[in-house]
Amino acid sequence: MGTGDTADTVRGAGVVVTGAGGGIGAALARRFAAEGARVVVNDLDLARIEPLAEEIG
Repeated sequence: MGTGDTADTVRGAGVVVTGAGGGIGAALARRFAAEGARVVVNDLDLARIEPLAEEIG
């Protein structure tokens, strides 16, 4: 994802990221949030996503 047209497409959209506790999932959650999407994060280990959820708001 970059800026411009893609950001306009994602802004305000709802996104669910599974496996967001680390790696690619966490990076995607951060990027979607930065682009203005409403992000829901999910992972088998709640302790891994709590800091991410706080970070992205």
